[in-house]
Amino acid sequence: MDTYKLLFKESPKYIQPESYLRAMSECIFFMLVAGGIVSYLYTPEIFTLNPLKERLGYNNFCVGIDAPPGKYFSLPFAILAVYFCIQFNIYDHLRTKIIDTEKSSWKSKFSIIANNFFIVSIVVFVLCLMVTPMDNVWAHLLLFVQVIFFMGLVHMANYFEYPNPELSYTIYNIVLVAVSFLLSIFYIVNFYNYDLMIAQGYMEVVPLIPKVVVQTLDYIWFFCLFTYAFFVPNGEKIKVHYFIK
Repeated sequence: MDTYKLLFKESPKYIQPESYLRAMSECIFFMLVAGGIVSYLYTPEIFTLNPLKERLGYNNFCVGIDAPPGKYFSLPFAILAVYFCIQFNIYDHLRTKIIDTEKSSWKSKFSIIANNFFIVSIVVFVLCLMVTPMDNVWAHLLLFVQVIFFMGLVHMANYFEYPNPELSYTIYNIVLVAVSFLLSIFYIVNFYNYDLMIAQGYMEVVPLIPKVVVQTLDYIWFFCLFTYAFFVPNGEKIKVHYFIK
């Protein structure tokens, strides 16, 4: 597991940027799992009725981090995800500059821009543990959606930098990026449709994008977080030289 290796067994000889990206995905995965388990044990009623279920027709994975004590157990993993994300973006940016000293290719420019946006995105994402759907359902949604979108952007940029990606990685990347973008759009559509129908006097609202479609994409995205380490190969390593004066 990359999270453990980077925290306790980091190599002093080289830096592998993809290790930090894998660790970040692991931390987001464990953040959602930890929150879900604790909420199921201590506040199971949150899964019965909540603003997300009303709008989507099902409980998506972030329901477990929407109320205490679940969100308290999720916070350490969220902080680690921010740390690993920043480290990845710093080292990936550095590697891009080393490989393309002129930073002239569109791939280099796209990678740098995506990295910079994602640093801001992951830092802002932590606020979703503070702003619950009960406080402001749209703010909570957008905090979660933006990180899904920008994560997809970074994975796309990282893929473009590989000279000869394997077929399995190509398929994985297409699925992850497509799901990230579609899921972001479908969430917003169903939330907007719910507000519109309620404003028109409807007591019950059926999601405009069918529940089975959004829920399937949700589960695929979650599965991609868990399986990231199995599909994404390492790019070039950054060799480290230490000098003591």
